[in-house]
Amino acid sequence: KMEGMDSGSSKIESESKTEEKESMNEGTANDVLSMKIIGRIRTIFKEKNGTPRQGMLCPHTKGRLTIITDNNPEHSLEGLEDYSHIWLIFVFHENNNAFFKNKVSPPRFDDQHRKVGLFATRSPYRPNPIGLSIAKIEKIEGACIHLSGVDLVDNTPILDIKPYIEKYDAIEETAFPRWIIEAPRNPLTSVTWTDKALDELRSLVKRLEFYNKFEDIRQVIEEVLILDPRSPYFKKRRLNETYGFCVDNLNILCTINENGEALSTGVE
Repeated sequence: KMEGMDSGSSKIESESKTEEKESMNEGTANDVLSMKIIGRIRTIFKEKNGTPRQGMLCPHTKGRLTIITDNNPEHSLEGLEDYSHIWLIFVFHENNNAFFKNKVSPPRFDDQHRKVGLFATRSPYRPNPIGLSIAKIEKIEGACIHLSGVDLVDNTPILDIKPYIEKYDAIEETAFPRWIIEAPRNPLTSVTWTDKALDELRSLVKRLEFYNKFEDIRQVIEEVLILDPRSPYFKKRRLNETYGFCVDNLNILCTINENGEALSTGVE
């Protein structure tokens, strides 16, 4: 026993260290972590409006991610070409609220008074605005990954990427709430174009950044539109008004009637 210390003081010190360790293990609501992004993904969606909620339902959407880590970032991608898909861990950088709610109403609910717990949803408004998305690798050039099936807004910060491994990531037996598949919010029944809109689209292909063929850009616009990108508010309160959203460098104008029939009326 050290001079000047008795068993009582030793016990107090031990208990204090134990409490400190337990506090560190549990964490507190004020704990803050600092992270660096590895790049910002460039995509065909210049704004949140019109960006699909699930990229795999729009397989022809495009994006590219250039890794910006120090010292030969292309070396960090060696071997990634052997995989077909990657997970993107990203930040919801365009969230326009400073708070989150513990109970939310998912977009698939027509009744906005019906709510579930935040962590039972994929709401972007979370304590930490972090999201997880999957995309298909089309090709890799140096430090740049070209992707399809993208559902992220242009310039979204990327924190990390990880290869999708079917053996570990695909789960055969799963459970999920009935509202996921039985929700009243359904995709649209059809998408048609006015002759004017088609002519405008043809004339503007040369302006595009990600596509160079009329058939390709028309296909991706229809993929986005058939899923009904409108918000619940717009769908209910502004049913017969013109709806607009951006794809690549184009602004698409359309109307959607109560039968779920979309008509593209203009392209700017």
